[in-house]
Amino acid sequence: MRNEKYKGDALLQKGYTVDFLTKKRKKNEGEVPQYYVRNSHEAIVSPEVYDMVQEEIQKRKNERSNHSSVSCFSSKIVCGECGSYYGSKVWHSNDKYRKVVWQCNDKFKNKRKCRTCHLTEELIKMEFVKAFNNLIKNKEEVIKDAEGTILSLTDTKDIDDQISSLKKEMDIIVGLMRSLVRENSRKAMNQDEYNRKYDAYAEKYDELKNALFRLEEKKQDLKVRRDKIKVFIDNLRDFDKVITEFDERLWNTMVEKLVIHEDDTKEFIFKN
Repeated sequence: MRNEKYKGDALLQKGYTVDFLTKKRKKNEGEVPQYYVRNSHEAIVSPEVYDMVQEEIQKRKNERSNHSSVSCFSSKIVCGECGSYYGSKVWHSNDKYRKVVWQCNDKFKNKRKCRTCHLTEELIKMEFVKAFNNLIKNKEEVIKDAEGTILSLTDTKDIDDQISSLKKEMDIIVGLMRSLVRENSRKAMNQDEYNRKYDAYAEKYDELKNALFRLEEKKQDLKVRRDKIKVFIDNLRDFDKVITEFDERLWNTMVEKLVIHEDDTKEFIFKN
């Protein structure tokens, strides 16, 4: 799910041939133009799912500890004191009091051990049922609030204006660089002066390119957040009654994380 072809798009010229005799190829790092073609073929997954996967990949890269998917509770429960994930631990593994609990993975790694409590799976499930039922009781209000959030995330006019402005500046810089190269080829120029001007243009272009990347990344982040809230709303609309037992599918699709605080408060962060 790292290849844009899965969602029906294609990025052309990811690599290029350096030597046509030896057929040696190189990854394109800006040496030649790239072209992004949307809807070039039939998609395997929807663009929304693909984008959410990219966001999840990036999120896992930035996590302070390794991501785990051993259990549906793995990498979902967070220590409110140190920020580490909770992991499953076996107590009394060799006797009749054997018990599986979830506690902060870094509880004993710091000078002062974390004061957050341990949890049993039964308690986690019970707390989720209570939290989800609170959502159901306020379902219409929660959906209305989430739809309002989607509207605010849809308004990207300010970002679009900034992106358009940066692209125009980049085009101007490219034009100046080409004019400088042509001038240098037509008449004898002081090469130190030529290199100074060219390097200044190149530095400015890279500065604008990085700013453009950050804006496009921000716009993509807003889109992914919008898609996640839509999924949250769709799942919430499917339920009209409170639940009486733990539903793993609901847990996976609705819960962003569960934060355990020092005073034993359990805070559910839902995906809206």
